[in-house]
Amino acid sequence: MSPPDHLARAQAVRSDLAPVAEALEQCGAAVILETIPDRALAAVLMSATFTGSPALAHKLVRRIGDAAYAQGIDLRGIVCDHDDLRPDQQRIGFMCLCPTGKLAA
Repeated sequence: MSPPDHLARAQAVRSDLAPVAEALEQCGAAVILETIPDRALAAVLMSATFTGSPALAHKLVRRIGDAAYAQGIDLRGIVCDHDDLRPDQQRIGFMCLCPTGKLAA
């Protein structure tokens, strides 16, 4: 039996978040995104599509930030190079790293 559609989508999003996790790790803030449960990601995904939604990006950023904080990592104020990330990954990663919410030019 396959997982419900929203859980399958949540599992697929993990691969999109992987480059964000790698970028965080490169700047010394390794975050184990696996600690964010699929059901939590699924709840976020049910409210909007993954790309193109600032509200969704904010929710994912909050989840990433919570997971990092639970691991003793404070992501606020960290600056990271996003050259290897796609625009949707950049937005999520940049908002995560720069709490002002300003997007890279």
